[in-house]
Amino acid sequence: MIPPRPASGGRAPDDKTLPAPDPAQVQFIAADSSGRESAAGTFVAGAQRVDQRFSNNSEEAVCSILIAPSTADYYDAFVFPGPPPIRPGDEITIPIAGVRQDVRTIGCADDDRLAEFSFDPDPAEAQDLVPD
Repeated sequence: MIPPRPASGGRAPDDKTLPAPDPAQVQFIAADSSGRESAAGTFVAGAQRVDQRFSNNSEEAVCSILIAPSTADYYDAFVFPGPPPIRPGDEITIPIAGVRQDVRTIGCADDDRLAEFSFDPDPAEAQDLVPD
């Protein structure tokens, strides 16, 4: 499962309830009859879809990108195990909601966190995966 975002609180461990979502956003976790849970899914009603370009401006390969609206409790994971992963200088396009987003960029060497940042989507510009 994708880890809860650290500042949000995520799920309460004893009753498994989620905090009230932003009115325009819905997140869900599906569970089967054995109690196994899916990764969190996110829908942002009323937001425009943005095909956001991301550029690996670092000197390391990127193997996953965690993205979520800034008001969400869980990240959506985009995993690129390769070969090849997202190499330095490569670009990738990911469809996201046109609302402020939080991102974690994860490298391939021991799943190291290369960056954590927020940005406003803009389809006209590539977003650096490791901003200055």
